[in-house]
Amino acid sequence: VWDVAVERLEQNPPDEALIAKGLSQAEAVLRTLSALKADGPWLLGSQLTLADLHAAPIVGHFVKVAEGRELLARFADISDWYARFADRASFARTEQAG
Repeated sequence: VWDVAVERLEQNPPDEALIAKGLSQAEAVLRTLSALKADGPWLLGSQLTLADLHAAPIVGHFVKVAEGRELLARFADISDWYARFADRASFARTEQAG
């Protein structure tokens, strides 16, 4: 995530090889997260937990770039989870303060 978002957003020119490597790693992480996600609206089921609070800002940074949004869209359960989290007023305020 870091290599993709930071390179794309802050480096001029961005290191495309580093971005490609980061996307490969991010895909593996999203695949694992999808496999581990419990039934329910949150990562561990019916209740919001520290897992959600930790992962959401990371995904939030990742989706600031097109490659991140495109990759996340391939994991519907994680994409839905992130959309649900991003709709929370507290998260929206944090993003605005960012």
